[in-house]
Amino acid sequence: GSLHITYRGGAGDGFGNAMQQLNAEPYRGKRITLTGWLRAKDVLQAPTAGVAMWMRIDGADGSMTLDNMGSRLLRGTTEWTSVAITLDVPSDAMGITLGVMLFGQSGEGWADDLELRDARPDETPTATVSSVRMPLEEIARARAMYGRAPSVLRNPSFGELRR
Repeated sequence: GSLHITYRGGAGDGFGNAMQQLNAEPYRGKRITLTGWLRAKDVLQAPTAGVAMWMRIDGADGSMTLDNMGSRLLRGTTEWTSVAITLDVPSDAMGITLGVMLFGQSGEGWADDLELRDARPDETPTATVSSVRMPLEEIARARAMYGRAPSVLRNPSFGELRR
């Protein structure tokens, strides 16, 4: 199986997304890499369109680190393409949110064989800490949600995904 996201029409630059949230505890103080395989078909060739894998680290103070492959989106029609995101997990991180998205107004996207692992020594971070912070009123809610989240990636080959 694989994840398949299809644009079905509508107004505006929307997106389809499949995501998971993980408790950051086993990853704190580490550099981690999310790898996977993506494919695109008939995706608009525009700056606001593409198929992407993404990962965000939420810090205890509301700080966020994000890589949504903004400069590495798959557009047009592609074969299966290996992609990777590497981020540092602060020692006080509360959670990790990751997923796959299809941006824009056309096309289809696929994802398969996602893996979250410790980064190799030659893998450098693909993003930095964002200046955007989670609003204070959302931090407690996020901390509770991440506290209940699993600490391992579930169904990374999308074999049991149900809509």
